[in-house]
Amino acid sequence: MHDVFISYSSRNQTIADAVVNILENQKIKCWIAYRDAETGNDYAVSIIKAIKNCKVCVLILSQESNDSKHVLNEINSCVNYGISILPLKIADVMLHEAIEYYLGKTHWLDAITPPLEVHIYKLADRIKSLLDNGNSEEAISSIAQKPAEPVAIKSNKFSTNEKKPADETKQETTKGNLKIIIIISAAVIVLGIGIFLFFRLKDTNKQAINNSQPQNIEKVEPQLQELEPQPAEPEPQPAEPKPQIVEPGNQLPPVSINVIPAMPDSNSSKIYQLQVGSYPDGEDEVNRVIENLRRAGFSPVTERATLSIGVFNRVLIPNVSAPNVYNTIQRLEAAGIPEVLIRD
Repeated sequence: MHDVFISYSSRNQTIADAVVNILENQKIKCWIAYRDAETGNDYAVSIIKAIKNCKVCVLILSQESNDSKHVLNEINSCVNYGISILPLKIADVMLHEAIEYYLGKTHWLDAITPPLEVHIYKLADRIKSLLDNGNSEEAISSIAQKPAEPVAIKSNKFSTNEKKPADETKQETTKGNLKIIIIISAAVIVLGIGIFLFFRLKDTNKQAINNSQPQNIEKVEPQLQELEPQPAEPEPQPAEPKPQIVEPGNQLPPVSINVIPAMPDSNSSKIYQLQVGSYPDGEDEVNRVIENLRRAGFSPVTERATLSIGVFNRVLIPNVSAPNVYNTIQRLEAAGIPEVLIRD
């Protein structure tokens, strides 16, 4: 039995793996197709069974999932079975009309700005809130932004066609004249103060100019003293640059790509593999990525993974020690890699 159904595009496999990893570390059981689909059964049947048995659907919303007919079918099934949908928006996309039909009034979690890990933990908190409240409509509405309550407008004392009493009209005319007199008086006072300050400032500046005229200035003859030549001091040698070491709590220059999970401890002796992409078998994109990495000075390898939804080629940078993870990620960023999954 699982709590969450993960709806995503296979092109976002790396982010989907990160979401499942963090949610299950938070004791939230997930169902994801490539891992949990029943072997030997019809793929569509496995999807429907998983949706029926879940409590919440997490939609990883990107341009790829926005264009995917499979994702649209999954969202349609979730709506039909009354399953709550929590979109995790990882890209700034305009919803297609079909997706907007189901999600137009749904409150999504914006995860565009890095680090992605922080937004996934917020997603976990929202899912726990739904599960603790029984996935009710009240719980769902408490997560979304509440609209402002309407304010009642009282009717006027007099209607537009009703004439005011003569005494009241006379009082209002007197009050209006009094306001005009007060305004004119205040303007005269302000004008008088401004004229006074103008002439006062003018006299002050004139006195300051007179005081600044030179008085009796004694001419001082410069005295030259013969100086003995001093030995030139040796120029300081530039210090050798120290390598940047990633330690917990250090504030290093941020990187713009998604790093999943957080940076490892640089004092660790572990050796990591950096996964930079996962691509369906037969696509030319994997060859383009490998050629790009080689031009940047890397020696990438591929890992072939057979999943229930197809065969994928994962591109890896192998044998990266913990102290070199940060510098390697900086080089991958310069090579145009959008996201990195750190694997043991």
